[in-house]
Amino acid sequence: MLHHCVLHIICALFFFLPLGGADSNYAISKLGTASKSQKSLIVNFSKSRNILLLDATGTLLLSQDDGTSWQDAVSNSDPAVVEQLYQHPFEDDIVYAITKESDILVSEDAGLTWFTVTMPPKTVIEAQPFEFNARQSQSVILNAARCESGSIWTGVTCYPFTYYTYDNFRNLDSVHDSIVSCTFAVGTVEFAGQDEDQMLCLIRENDVDLQAPFNQQLISVSKGFESIDYVVFDPYYGSLGTESVVAVGQYLVAAVVDVNSKKLKLHYSTDGQIWVPITFINAPSIGSLTVTRSTSLTLGVDVESTNLKNPVGEFYTISPSDAYAVRRLNDTNRDTRGYVDVIELDYLNNTILANTVANTEDLYKRASRQKELVTKISHDGGFSWTQLERPVDLECEGDDAEDCHLHLHLGITETKFGSLSPDRLPGVIMALGSVGTHLQPLSDSDLFISEDAGRSWYLSLQGPHYYSSSAYGSVFVAVKANENSKLIYYSLDFGREWESLEVEASFRALEIIPPKSLDSLTFLIRAKVKKEESFIAIDFSSILSRECTFDEKKVANGDFELWYPFVMDDTPQCLMGRIEYYLRKKRAVSCVVRNEVPVHSFVEQICTCESKDYECSTYFEPSDHFTCEVNPESLDPLCRVDPDATLQLKPYRILLGNSCVPKKKEEKEKSISMKCPKLDHRKDIHMYHHKIQDTISNIVYMEGTGEPDSTTELLLTSSQKVLFSYDFGEEWLEFDEKKNPSFYGIYPHAFLKDTAFLLTKDRKIYFTNNKGRSFYRLDAPSPPNVVGYPVFNFHSLHPNWVMYMGSENCDDSFYEDCRSVVYLSFDSGASWQKLPDELEYCSWVLGERLLVEDKLLFCNRRRAAADSIGYDLVASTDFFETEASSIRENVLGFLLADEYVVIAALTDDETSLSMHVSVNGRNFSPCIFPQNIQVHSQQAYTILSSKTRALFIHVTLSSRKGAEWGSVLKSNSNGTYFVNVLDKVNRNELGYVDFEKVEGLESIALANVVLNSDEAFNGEEKRLGTLITFNDGIDWERLYLIDAKKHYPHCDSKCSLHFHGFTERSVFSDPTSSSAATGIIFGIGSYSYYLEPYETSQTFISRDGGVHWELIFDSPHQWAFVDSGSLLVAVPSTNKTNILYYSEDEGRSWIAYQFAEDTYLIEDLSTAPSGNSQRILVLAKGKKSSETISFTVDFSHLRSRVCVFDFNDQRDFASWTPAGRDGKPMCLFGHKTAFYRRKPGRDCFIGNTPYVSDTIISNCQCTRMDYECNYNYERIAGGTCRLVSGAEPPLQQEEQCAAEGAIEWMEPTAYKRIPLTTCEGGLVLDESTTHPCPGKEDDYHKIHPGTPVWLIIMLVLLSVFLSTIVGAWVYTKAQSYLVGAIRLGEDPADETVFAKLMTRIESVVTAVPIFFSAAYHLVRSVFVRQDRSMSLDDYDNFEGMEDAAFLEVDDIETSE
Repeated sequence: MLHHCVLHIICALFFFLPLGGADSNYAISKLGTASKSQKSLIVNFSKSRNILLLDATGTLLLSQDDGTSWQDAVSNSDPAVVEQLYQHPFEDDIVYAITKESDILVSEDAGLTWFTVTMPPKTVIEAQPFEFNARQSQSVILNAARCESGSIWTGVTCYPFTYYTYDNFRNLDSVHDSIVSCTFAVGTVEFAGQDEDQMLCLIRENDVDLQAPFNQQLISVSKGFESIDYVVFDPYYGSLGTESVVAVGQYLVAAVVDVNSKKLKLHYSTDGQIWVPITFINAPSIGSLTVTRSTSLTLGVDVESTNLKNPVGEFYTISPSDAYAVRRLNDTNRDTRGYVDVIELDYLNNTILANTVANTEDLYKRASRQKELVTKISHDGGFSWTQLERPVDLECEGDDAEDCHLHLHLGITETKFGSLSPDRLPGVIMALGSVGTHLQPLSDSDLFISEDAGRSWYLSLQGPHYYSSSAYGSVFVAVKANENSKLIYYSLDFGREWESLEVEASFRALEIIPPKSLDSLTFLIRAKVKKEESFIAIDFSSILSRECTFDEKKVANGDFELWYPFVMDDTPQCLMGRIEYYLRKKRAVSCVVRNEVPVHSFVEQICTCESKDYECSTYFEPSDHFTCEVNPESLDPLCRVDPDATLQLKPYRILLGNSCVPKKKEEKEKSISMKCPKLDHRKDIHMYHHKIQDTISNIVYMEGTGEPDSTTELLLTSSQKVLFSYDFGEEWLEFDEKKNPSFYGIYPHAFLKDTAFLLTKDRKIYFTNNKGRSFYRLDAPSPPNVVGYPVFNFHSLHPNWVMYMGSENCDDSFYEDCRSVVYLSFDSGASWQKLPDELEYCSWVLGERLLVEDKLLFCNRRRAAADSIGYDLVASTDFFETEASSIRENVLGFLLADEYVVIAALTDDETSLSMHVSVNGRNFSPCIFPQNIQVHSQQAYTILSSKTRALFIHVTLSSRKGAEWGSVLKSNSNGTYFVNVLDKVNRNELGYVDFEKVEGLESIALANVVLNSDEAFNGEEKRLGTLITFNDGIDWERLYLIDAKKHYPHCDSKCSLHFHGFTERSVFSDPTSSSAATGIIFGIGSYSYYLEPYETSQTFISRDGGVHWELIFDSPHQWAFVDSGSLLVAVPSTNKTNILYYSEDEGRSWIAYQFAEDTYLIEDLSTAPSGNSQRILVLAKGKKSSETISFTVDFSHLRSRVCVFDFNDQRDFASWTPAGRDGKPMCLFGHKTAFYRRKPGRDCFIGNTPYVSDTIISNCQCTRMDYECNYNYERIAGGTCRLVSGAEPPLQQEEQCAAEGAIEWMEPTAYKRIPLTTCEGGLVLDESTTHPCPGKEDDYHKIHPGTPVWLIIMLVLLSVFLSTIVGAWVYTKAQSYLVGAIRLGEDPADETVFAKLMTRIESVVTAVPIFFSAAYHLVRSVFVRQDRSMSLDDYDNFEGMEDAAFLEVDDIETSE
């Protein structure tokens, strides 16, 4: 039905005004007042004059007369509220409307008729949910979600859910719930893959203990999910880490984050089957990139190089011929959403427009400064760029005259005002812009047009305008932007001359929608008319009544012409190796095109190659003499396999997309022969030194995602100056020497390796996100806090979200009103938002398994009472815009440890400490400690580790100065119940503990215990001993030293190996082990009764994860892991030296290298934390007390080639499996694991070689080590688990039966499997009696059928019969052995036969119950699985059961 004005939706008025001697009509349709956040959406069609309109109220309207009149699109008495409207990109008569209830309305006839697809409850359909098949319009994928309402902390939790259809939603199938999203391989018309039904899906690997995207793989799926194949990017990891897949032109592009290095990598495919990795040459660290629309033969990628409010990028093109990404343009303009001002023009091959940022240096100084954009154009696919020529009649004044060019608003802003390329009009460009040295704001822009693909321009309309055109450019339409007007402008000659049409009502234009159908010349203008959103429909059919003529054989005789992209002196020229032309409507004719005319290019002539048609090949770079010279570093992939190879290389190649034919004997076509570059083995260690006139307080390595040695180093000196180096210390530069600022510190981003914040004393922040290549200068909201809180707190999922812990009123010496304050930034510090004043400290609540909202904050809030102790812990999910949620009072602190949130609080009487833990960020449970451990308010907790799904904490039991020690406790997997795993573990005054996990082998840890705790408590010096565990703290033992008797002949069996631990380390970040060299551990200590002083200690090494140790140096040494542990470096730490030692065979032998003439006392031996670098820094104390000498030792030239990793041919790598002293492989968390390390002595370096760090060989049989105590159970002596006194076993019926498809639930046992274990078979401690879930009794009995009645009767009869036979036989046999037996009473001699028979029957019947009982249990054991756990009643029958332990086959020792 038609809407009436009183309903405020539509009021249509028609006016007929004279226009150039002809009539044109228009209609104004008013749609009411729209909110600021909503706008109407228009969809029109190429085969119909229908128009669909989704207005701001969610009403869907249909017009069948070009917008003149409107009606409800969906015939329904109660029409649904529509929130989204989508048009099929390959069949535009098909439209999808998403309702508020997430149902789908589908129309296949341009909105005339609809059918409804009702989605399952709790379905949520967000923006851009559909994926379409370019060849099968009925095949559609819907990537939706299912959402569950959670608590106020978690909000709504949504899980991806994907559907697919092959008949346009008439039948809808869902995929497995582990699928994250899907897309069709044939997602573009240009894609050449043969399998039209192929889908590519991201699948979540639930057994991978990683966060997205590292738990996601890419799979290739056939029609209907009949077959699934995993896409393999890496021989071991497959496609783990796949972030997304997009279809661009003829390419499929997959973005993958490497599981090990966390580097972002790209792979592409042209057929959906074969995937090729893309190699970036000299690219910055890739943190964000945008894949742009490809040219006919290449793929464009813009890599973000800075990411503040004004991001800047670098533009690369990629060719399928070699998969190398070559940088084509620097400083491209980007916005924070990832949109890029790099636009390939429609219809024209290899013509690209781009905006570059001319004032990047100014942006680094002040991020809020306005960008100065300069427009450039390329006609050869990005190989060469020039600025746009200004119109000849426009000039710049003054000093800008020489640098006066035309600059345009491109993709980021221009799409709001019109399209760069008019529909089916090749070579014509329309854009808003300005003339000058750089682009002016939109308000100062004019409309410019080019008719020759951007080579020349003319001013079309002054001032900013919305603009559009009909197909083939028959009519151009424009209206003024940003002001009220009654005029609509139109042009019939490509914008050279304009006429105007005046409408009755003044309007403010918002958008122009051109007609799609060739049968229509009606434009729609979305506008505000008297504050009401309206649509103005303008029909130009009356002024363009003549139909254009076109004769393919005689083009010039009609209304079309042959247009050539490159013409000089009226002669077509070669461009990209060919002369080509397009068919284009003549500018001077006034007519309308009713039938399709081809707009693709026609090749007229192939040209002979010239110098401009060539560029340098992949392994070469241009020289200053316009020649191509080899880049030795780029030869690495070719030479790594065979360093002696002779290479045949072509220095030049024809430009990608160029069609030219080379000349005969063309020099640029010839190959050159060259050998792989050689390095002198063991003679080419490079060393550089630099004198720093200060001592060093801190050093930060910014590794980024580039090559291992493309690291930036930042030094903070004791005088609060910052030095930086781009070459690992070969040269140190002082930061901002002119202003000479003083710095509080250097704060590297916790989740972005190329990002850091430098905070100055004058409240300035210098921010870099490109490894220090440039810095933004920002304002700090306040001075940093003086309490010791971390100054910056970073968000792992939103790296630009930064929390700042500052202070107020702390400048004076008394600090009377000094307090901490909290600020938030959502743009990396460019702007700040202050949180409420009463907040003392805040932290993001983040974790891989914490299902909470990204915005969740926990904060300590100061209490109102001045004398109160502790804080109120509160939570907020809207940054405290509304009232915070209270969690707990009397909190002293909280901590996030991997998957746990831990709270330390005072008890109600404030006499002791209590600890509470949560594994979901919502529900907190008190931590139950062993009864003999009570923590008083003066004592402390230290959280040690939580990497193995268990919390390790140190509870201080002695805090007396010089006698600090405590117990290490280990929790169950939910962190609630703790057992004591090691007593009297050493700690220092600061709370640091001598407990350290071995990197890469989390089940192995080292700890120092106080051997003389009583004496130390009474004032004696602590004596420490070292222990090691191989099963995550369950068992501890002393260290084993190889050849101990040889080295220490006078030391008896009480001696063992002891190490100086974490508390004595001068630099806490220096590792004893490295995940890059799994299993190799260093230690400084002594083989003695107890640990000797550091000065008299020696240096030891283990290559097998701490099982065996060897003495390597007789004095303390510092060490470093170089090149993933393939090179170990050590240097004396207590004596002056000029010698360092390096080992290429895992410390079996050491080679001395003199790095200086004079001797120095070494303060630190430092390298990049990843352990991948081949360079180290030797920092030595200078001759002056305030002087440091920096030595850079470069081992990158020590070896001749890069190592090769191949599963089938492990020439350079060998596997190592952790094994015990008996040589048997260890089972760590239920499996045997092989770790790959470079073979000792191999003449190669690892560098960025893709190799597998570890792989599981096999799973082990389960033992008691694979189980922990269940909830409400505690571990007692011997390792068994017992119900806590007064506690109840956990109720699991409701939880287990709530699972989808659950039929039965199982009674709890005292044990449950450790979450990380993968063991199979063996000892089963977590299975018991099962019961049917309510309502599932029939299904349960089908799985567990009971014993049949007839079988029970038969067993009873058989038992009686057998008992009679056996009883009689036993009685008869017994009589023969009773001669001489003592009798109680006389045996009657006259006993009758009957009496004797009764006696025998009595004995048999007495035996029957015993035999039957045994038989019953035997039968029952066949049909019913017995509970392997011992019941509580059983404990009462065994004295001393608390000391019982499980005895397994492996525990039984035999003696010969």
